[in-house]
Amino acid sequence: MLRPIHRVRCWKGLQAGFDLQVNLVLWLCEPATKPIGVSKSALSAVHPDEGVQTWLWNFLLPRPKHERLLKAARQLAGQSNTAKARLQVWIKEVRDANRQFKHRHAAWPAPLKGLPKWNAFKELNEAFYERLKSVGVPFSTSGKPSKTRRIFYKDFVEQFRKLNGLEVCVFCGGPLGNPKVDHWVSKAKYPLLSIAPHNLTPICHRCNEPPCKGTKDVFQAGAANAFGDWFHPYFRSGFGAYSLIHDWPLTRVEGAATDSTKNLHLQNLQSLLELPNRWTEEFQLKYDSLRRTLRKKVREGELQVTTVALHAKIAEWHGELDEHRPHYAVHELLLRQAQQPDRLSAWLLDLQEI
Repeated sequence: MLRPIHRVRCWKGLQAGFDLQVNLVLWLCEPATKPIGVSKSALSAVHPDEGVQTWLWNFLLPRPKHERLLKAARQLAGQSNTAKARLQVWIKEVRDANRQFKHRHAAWPAPLKGLPKWNAFKELNEAFYERLKSVGVPFSTSGKPSKTRRIFYKDFVEQFRKLNGLEVCVFCGGPLGNPKVDHWVSKAKYPLLSIAPHNLTPICHRCNEPPCKGTKDVFQAGAANAFGDWFHPYFRSGFGAYSLIHDWPLTRVEGAATDSTKNLHLQNLQSLLELPNRWTEEFQLKYDSLRRTLRKKVREGELQVTTVALHAKIAEWHGELDEHRPHYAVHELLLRQAQQPDRLSAWLLDLQEI
């Protein structure tokens, strides 16, 4: 998390969609809700707005003879009261993930994969994420019900890129490229959080795929302070909590916590995203590129092989760095260290061999 991560303008709309998702599954787990009672008219118990009720019914029954999600909803409604009560407790604990990151709280629950209708629950909740991408959630940016100004996946991504930077991944500092929306807490294991705004962050493809984050956990299930040793994009960001250092003998770039109490947070983040390897790779690539450029300038007579001239050129490059460009932190570290006397001497010896 090399960059600050801000909440997008449509946050309230996403939160309203998340609340709707939670209210639906909680209602399905009410003892009084029976499979036959899962109908369009009954959805008034989930949300008072008729437009939202229509959206929900179309969500459950998008077209004739295709009742996959309606079947899943009725399976949840048909559970035993004991199973319903167990799932309700789990839902109420999981929806408060923000309390886990902000404060010590009750033990974070493991996924209820042993529950007979877990697959139906998972399918229903993950479908909310698919609807966010295809037809949007029935709320405006302000969080009010809306038929014409729905919040879409693409709105979230576009607003995030404008707010947090068009080109740079907020996690690793590299190129954002075609961003992938990461679920900080795995959607596969915790489908209830599939459209929770505090669980969504667009990051680069490399950060989001194995061997980096993928579906790795960012918590310890069952622990009283499950998220205590982890950063969180919104609630406990790593921005400003560490800086990059480079060990010249080992030619390895790593993060160093600015606060010793965050050492484990940093270790976890670096391991999760394979950051030292990636930063070191970029450091070496940039070093080789600068070396080739300097040697070319010397051969073409554009640069004198003196300490003063070399320092001036490197300082010039350092001053031209743009913090809004990819790999800024790695390149800044390289050029700052390159101006140190021992490093200048090493570069000068290399150039004198031409």
